[in-house]
Amino acid sequence: QFMLYASPKIAPHLEAWAACRTERGERFAQLAQERVRFLAKAARGSLLKSGEFPLRNFRLIISLTLESKIPIREVLALKDSVRRSFKSLSIATKMLHPVQLIQLVGELLCPDISEKPRSTSWRKSDDLHVQFAFHDVSSQITAKGLVINEDESEIRMYSVSKFPQHWPQWAMQNLIGDLFLETQRIGCPFFLSLIVHIPNQAYETSKAALKSMRANKIANSPAAKYVPEASQIAEERRFIIDLLNKNNRLVKCAFQVGLISLWREINSNLIF
Repeated sequence: QFMLYASPKIAPHLEAWAACRTERGERFAQLAQERVRFLAKAARGSLLKSGEFPLRNFRLIISLTLESKIPIREVLALKDSVRRSFKSLSIATKMLHPVQLIQLVGELLCPDISEKPRSTSWRKSDDLHVQFAFHDVSSQITAKGLVINEDESEIRMYSVSKFPQHWPQWAMQNLIGDLFLETQRIGCPFFLSLIVHIPNQAYETSKAALKSMRANKIANSPAAKYVPEASQIAEERRFIIDLLNKNNRLVKCAFQVGLISLWREINSNLIF
């Protein structure tokens, strides 16, 4: 899973920035604190009144689920290989320790629109999944999303029903907002999640071959004139079989967008 999270928890970065200027004297410390207070407001709103200009802490979280029978040495080797790949691109990486993981899951499942992260601790004697739940937070699943603390905030999820025919990598920048187009800015915390699942290849290959045979049969039958897209589907199935015959692997992808906002803002149509 690749998840890009635009978090409102910007206070630690602002405080670290202010601490570097506090050492330069009382006047610089006062100016730094004033600027921190001004920037911290953008975690819950906008820097400017003319449009949506929030401040977010962007992080890319990469997680991997493997079969339990895979040796831990291979898992660690794979992790080091991924980190080296990012380092070669001059992209800094760090591991999520248990406390940081608990904070991250807590932000996603029990969000609050504030600039300061929740104070958490890690109990080594308890399982992690038990520590992900915060007892001072209530949640309710509705038809539209997940409501937190009785209409305090809400999480809404949107999935891709149909992927485009072609999608260049540079177009991903349009999903996090646009500096000049206000209609394409996301005024609330959000996350983008891409899940890539590698299923059993033998089963999926036989399944794809069966679908291709059926699609070709329909495309070559008299009923094809009643199904305009039959020839296109058959062509796509043949293309998939051709790639599988060239030792390519079949994967399943799921893309989702999650919006985290105050309940009153979502229901007043300020956020789609």
